[in-house]
Amino acid sequence: MPLHKTIVKWLFAIYTSCIIANFWMIENTFFEKNMMFVRFFGGIGLLLGAFLYFREVFLSEKIINVYHRLSFWVITGSMFYYLITVPIIIFDKFLYDHQDIYLSILVCCNIVLYGSFIIGFIIHRRRSNNAENSKLQPNRG
Repeated sequence: MPLHKTIVKWLFAIYTSCIIANFWMIENTFFEKNMMFVRFFGGIGLLLGAFLYFREVFLSEKIINVYHRLSFWVITGSMFYYLITVPIIIFDKFLYDHQDIYLSILVCCNIVLYGSFIIGFIIHRRRSNNAENSKLQPNRG
């Protein structure tokens, strides 16, 4: 098994442990608090996983068609979202007086996140439709 897959599995195990520890140590946090501990470790794990993905892509021949991959768009949107929102949510007590700025940043981050998902799904659908159409057409040789 490649090293990066092992690292991602360990990151997932650590993240799952953080979720369980958060629920076990701090009761009634699911609907009342931001669960910063879980969000922080989830963001760190996602960023490390994204770094490993981009490293693999940039060091291989996959770089040629990277924009056509759904995984690129999902990871890019998620990475952008967590890079912006985790520090903002950590300091949300300081931004309490500026709720309009806080909310507008979160809305923009959500638009970028889901916009990149939509772009990835559209490109993936077009490529899969083109691949199916090329398989269905008879060879005219």
